[in-house]
Amino acid sequence: MSLCVRVNMTTQTVATSKLPVQYQLLGGRSLTSQICHDEVKPLCYPLGADNKLIIAPGLLASATASSAGRISMGAKSPLTQGITASNGGGITATQLSALGIGAIIVEGIPVGEELCILLLEQDKAQLVPAPELAGKGTYETAAVLQRQYGHDVAVACIGPAGEMLMTAATINNVDVDGQASRICGRGGLGAVMGSKRIKAIVVKNTSEPTSQIEDEESFAAALTTFNALLQDTMTQPLGEAEKVLHERCLPGCVTTHAMDSTLQRQVAPIKPGTAKAFRECCGIDDWQELARLNDTANDIGVDTFEVAAALGIFMDADVIGWADGQRAYTLLQEVREGTSLGHILGQGSQFTATALGVQGSPAQRNKYTPDGREGVFSFEREDTGFCVTTTLQNEKECNQLYQLVQKDDIAGGLPLITNQMLDTVGVCLYSAATFLTQPKAWTTMAALLSAQDGGKWTSETLLEQSRLSLQTEYDFNQAAGYCGDHNALSGYPAFAFVSPLPDQIPLTLPSDTPTQPNI
Repeated sequence: MSLCVRVNMTTQTVATSKLPVQYQLLGGRSLTSQICHDEVKPLCYPLGADNKLIIAPGLLASATASSAGRISMGAKSPLTQGITASNGGGITATQLSALGIGAIIVEGIPVGEELCILLLEQDKAQLVPAPELAGKGTYETAAVLQRQYGHDVAVACIGPAGEMLMTAATINNVDVDGQASRICGRGGLGAVMGSKRIKAIVVKNTSEPTSQIEDEESFAAALTTFNALLQDTMTQPLGEAEKVLHERCLPGCVTTHAMDSTLQRQVAPIKPGTAKAFRECCGIDDWQELARLNDTANDIGVDTFEVAAALGIFMDADVIGWADGQRAYTLLQEVREGTSLGHILGQGSQFTATALGVQGSPAQRNKYTPDGREGVFSFEREDTGFCVTTTLQNEKECNQLYQLVQKDDIAGGLPLITNQMLDTVGVCLYSAATFLTQPKAWTTMAALLSAQDGGKWTSETLLEQSRLSLQTEYDFNQAAGYCGDHNALSGYPAFAFVSPLPDQIPLTLPSDTPTQPNI
């Protein structure tokens, strides 16, 4: 049975109930987006009482599947003013699932400014005052809470940026080594959590591990097949994606940290998107400088993509010099200190451009796209942000594609469908190449879900659920003011928006033959 924990910050109450029946087959991104659509007013102020922070583990969070166990968080974004769904690794999802929790909904805002933590334990959920955590970075926050509640607890926390309601703020999850380096970075969700005055969510599971799988034998067989498919793909690296295919951030995977000689401690791996963003937006390509900038942004709790883009704008405005990693680091520290320049940087790239008077629209200043890619940034389909699935597909084309045409389909192609599906089941996006190139991956994923919950999942139901979830997100954004060429929203849409497409856009499915699907 999946539970829903509803936290009302206005009344300071926590209630636990069974997850409503209409949500029982949803998880991860599909669940956060659906609840946001159903309960959040599209025109509400994102940092006000009417917005809600929704957290949901992926459907496979309780399983031992390779690369599974990811968490999704959603709300109306203070960065884009539309719906956002941000996905991260770490151990938050697996610990929530162990407690039988399928969703957390945080609503309202408290009267005072005092910070608290949400403590979730077996058969117990409560708000605990935590004023002593004010101003602490994510690394120290996690360490303090692990000393207090146990080193095996899951912690999802915000840094100073979230406390100060900066719209590029993140929510950081601890990894298998206890470091708060697995990040839900897109959409400014750290600011939403900060507006609720929750510094951290602590998940403590003290019960003996119990299986939540209905058919152990079938699950094991499907898991063996799935792991083999992943291994087959990942032993054939895809160009620039080679590095990302070998990074791991989930239980059961090997996490590689790097040693920073300046900080004299290990820092989190630098994701390829982050490295590319700093290189192309700021001209910074020195490994030590990248490690320090990435680590500092993580500790402050601010999105590295938005930071890289905003720092590039500071360089363009001659506030700091081009490719000056040391000055960029110093300016990033001002976010922690809450200076005027720090507040500008912490609000993200579009706000920075406006504040510094840098002329031109985001579409004209392709140098400052938050995902670090070259090319015109716009509301068009091809510019929906740093989409790992698109990156992988571009670097290894699927030669044999089955064209499925569905009228009024907004998905637009297999990459977005795959992205949505993986966020829902809670499997790492770097496994997307498997689903883009091996049709058997879809039937295997359906078999895993069927064996886990006793249902009758098929590849078709996976596709349809992803379609419906994308439609749900688009409907919310339309109600919030996104109207295509007549967009009424501010902010970058890259990480939250799904744009409308003309009718009869084909959805591409991988197949063993050019004319017949094999899923």
